[in-house]
Amino acid sequence: MTDYHKEYVKECFLKLKDNGYIIISVPNLMNYGILYQLLNKGNFTYTETGLLDYDHKHFFTLKEIHKMLAICQFDVLQTYCVPDKDRDKFTEKEDNFIKELMKFGDGSIEELQYTTFEYFVIAKKAQSAMVDN
Repeated sequence: MTDYHKEYVKECFLKLKDNGYIIISVPNLMNYGILYQLLNKGNFTYTETGLLDYDHKHFFTLKEIHKMLAICQFDVLQTYCVPDKDRDKFTEKEDNFIKELMKFGDGSIEELQYTTFEYFVIAKKAQSAMVDN
């Protein structure tokens, strides 16, 4: 996580009332489309719109979003996955690519993390952080 993102979330923490919530929208770096372009074609090309939109300066996985919020003393209450709008139109090749991705690692990554377009995360100040302030 860059210092900029950490400082921004900390600033939100300071301005947020104790009973307030923070809601963030984050594009999903683990989306199969990004991984496919990167692994099969060597592309990580920014675009006018979409996951690699020019406005997105930093990318997160679900785990890294939650980690960033915890470091900044937030408790995640809910995470909503916005599915890829074309999930029902995936080709057999795309489905097979996702199945192959799932074979890597320790098995903790679910298919949903590859087919999610973006995350909406709702968090509040951690109870321990409010006691400390």
